[in-house]
Amino acid sequence: MPTYKLLAVVCLFVGSAAAQFLTDSCVPVTSGVIPPASVGHMCDPKAPSLSQFEREVASAEQKPIMKPRTASVSYHQLTHEVPAKARKAYQAAERSKANGDLAKAILYYQKALALDPQYIEAWNNLGSAQILAGDFKTAEVNFEKAYALDPTAHPVLTNLAFLLLRRNRPAEAESFARRAVKADPLAPRGLYVLGISLAGQGKQTDEAIRLLEQSCGTVGRAHFALAPLLAQSNRLHEAADHLKKYLALPSAPDRDVAQDWLTQVEAELRRQ
Repeated sequence: MPTYKLLAVVCLFVGSAAAQFLTDSCVPVTSGVIPPASVGHMCDPKAPSLSQFEREVASAEQKPIMKPRTASVSYHQLTHEVPAKARKAYQAAERSKANGDLAKAILYYQKALALDPQYIEAWNNLGSAQILAGDFKTAEVNFEKAYALDPTAHPVLTNLAFLLLRRNRPAEAESFARRAVKADPLAPRGLYVLGISLAGQGKQTDEAIRLLEQSCGTVGRAHFALAPLLAQSNRLHEAADHLKKYLALPSAPDRDVAQDWLTQVEAELRRQ
């Protein structure tokens, strides 16, 4: 590892909004070549760089909730029939969200839920729309309502973990993320969120690396998250490789930060 140190600040939120630096609400830590447990560069959740990847993660569950491949299917999932009018409102909400009209999507989800308060997909996707709209407090309430209907549903567990990371509560996020991975061990976003939850607490680095490596084929930002963890573990060649893969993505919101990290890693490799 290099002889010099960088001062970094780490605070967690997921997607384009994941562990980030440079605001007073973050926690200062020292690091090596590049900051540890970090996947971003600003803590401001309203920053323009957050939008694309946050939509990828928070809107990942736009399809109806599927039965977990490994967890038991709940009685609610097996038996609940959604009324036709509620499903029609839900589908209109999905179209509105896909078109970026979050206000209209939220109204349609609420209409679906007025028609069917047991509609778990509507509670779940209403919460994801509210995350995108920046209303984290209300989103958490609605995810909790979905969770009360079915505490084994993978999308609900993943979204709760996601939201807790956004609210800088990684230890609580880890609990839900582990249950999400247990419910569906192959779902990349669950693996990603668990990896970020561990990285955000500065613990179990090897497990965090393994989880992020498993997710990076689908969640491109995992390459960015992996780099500081690998550098911290003195795996500089791998850190450089993941930074290059991140920079090769069509859209890399933290391109300047990643390029700076790559320059430092390559300089250290030459020094060694």
